[in-house]
Amino acid sequence: MGQCRCTCRTRNLVHLLIVLLLLLLLPVGCWSSTSVAKFNDIDNELVGDPVVECEETMISLTFKTKKPFNGRVYVQGMADDERCAKEFCNQIRANFYFEKIRNQILSFR
Repeated sequence: MGQCRCTCRTRNLVHLLIVLLLLLLLPVGCWSSTSVAKFNDIDNELVGDPVVECEETMISLTFKTKKPFNGRVYVQGMADDERCAKEFCNQIRANFYFEKIRNQILSFR
């Protein structure tokens, strides 16, 4: 695993965790517009801690949920950039990889 400055790892960890937690409350995708659950109807949670790895050329996020996760994970502030967002349908364990250059996240794999 490559080295990354602590500030890069900390900043990206905080951003990804905030987005992930928000997405557990407001999932989208995998549903028709008529079947989207209301905010209070969603019953899902993280199992354990999400794992964020900050390497020299990429950042990865792995998380596991109690129930299948239907939602979208994205880099904070980049939700409209499809290179920085990924939808998940019925996933209990999800992996999300972002490529980066000079500590800027560019895309996911």
